[in-house]
Amino acid sequence: MIDMKNVETEDKTIIVNLLQTISSSGNVSYSFKIFPTIIYLTVVTIGKLELTLLDRLYLTSERVKSIYIDLLSKSIVIKIKKIKAQDRITIKKRILCNNSDVKEAASKFIKEHAIIRSEDDRLLVAIVTLFFKWTWQSVACDISIKREGDNYICLISNLLGISYKQLQSLESLGNWVHNITFDFENKSVLTFNVSRTETINDNTTSYKRVKYS
Repeated sequence: MIDMKNVETEDKTIIVNLLQTISSSGNVSYSFKIFPTIIYLTVVTIGKLELTLLDRLYLTSERVKSIYIDLLSKSIVIKIKKIKAQDRITIKKRILCNNSDVKEAASKFIKEHAIIRSEDDRLLVAIVTLFFKWTWQSVACDISIKREGDNYICLISNLLGISYKQLQSLESLGNWVHNITFDFENKSVLTFNVSRTETINDNTTSYKRVKYS
């Protein structure tokens, strides 16, 4: 156990709760850095990491400000606001990219995949567009799409890192996107399934059968 004598009790409680949540899926090692207003908790995880676990981590406390998955070091970096920290206004430098160029590149990428049905183009272009935007001025990631029945299996490799907020953007595209998982066992890859848009998702709301006269 790392010495936490310089950590406030309330902050220590959050760290312990986060570590208990993560370690429920296996043994992990961790470290943290303390700054005047922020604590960075770094957890090295082995095996697989699912989005549902990240959801639980984010809901641990309102002072969990961000979660970043570093695929190079196979670690999770959690930013925690300290109990006595005051809110500060920060101006972030925006990375500009031409949206039309990104979408055009994504559309071209999808057209090169003959396995993708035309009725699924729009959804898959939207997915690829997200990853192109996130890596536009960085190292390009590798995207592999395979079709198995009514599902597309997407595998993202050579990705330096991704934030929890970005994963929420991916999931928010609809119930067609599911099983978002990080596999750290061999190569650090992100995988997820995409159901065909004309397929009824079992997770959607069930409806009562109505008889019409």
